[in-house]
Amino acid sequence: MPGPVIRATLYTDPGCPWAYSALPALRVLEWRYADQIEWRLVVIGLRETPPPEGEGGRTATTYALGWMDFRDRFGMPFAIAPKARLSATARACRAIVAARLMEPGSEWAVLRSIG
Repeated sequence: MPGPVIRATLYTDPGCPWAYSALPALRVLEWRYADQIEWRLVVIGLRETPPPEGEGGRTATTYALGWMDFRDRFGMPFAIAPKARLSATARACRAIVAARLMEPGSEWAVLRSIG
């Protein structure tokens, strides 16, 4: 069988609920086209450190309310209890890249486990 026909790059943030909501559609593409698509995962961490509590009106409680909406509207498995503190995603991105460097292909499983 010839190599992949399509080369696709997914740019994502492991902490973004919108990005998480796209994963089922990507799995369908993966199932439908199998080895015809060569995927490349690029992760972006929008912040190195968590934002200060209350910056831009964002608090752990406002985030939890937003997650509740995603859970109820889209069936995403988000916990709705407010976190003790806000978090950043740069460290998660580094974990995903480290997994790829240690075992190419494993970055997808790490992304799914973090998301």
